[in-house]
Amino acid sequence: SSTNYTGLMNKTTPVPVNSNALVARINAIKNMDRSSMSFSEKKALRKELRAMKRQDRRSHSGVYLTIGVLLIVIVLLILLL
Repeated sequence: SSTNYTGLMNKTTPVPVNSNALVARINAIKNMDRSSMSFSEKKALRKELRAMKRQDRRSHSGVYLTIGVLLIVIVLLILLL
């Protein structure tokens, strides 16, 4: 196929903001025929995927409590009150 990869070499490739755009871009990259790409084009794709992964981690920052921690907190509250 005659796919145009010129946009891959742009170092200021914007990373999609919402998760639907991230998933769509990841699927597009997975479906690309990377066998005909040069090393630098593949490297640019890896860099873009890493940037999306970092952005996804930042967007899901929060406090996560496991069941074990919740049980310990409940037991401590019962003992202290």
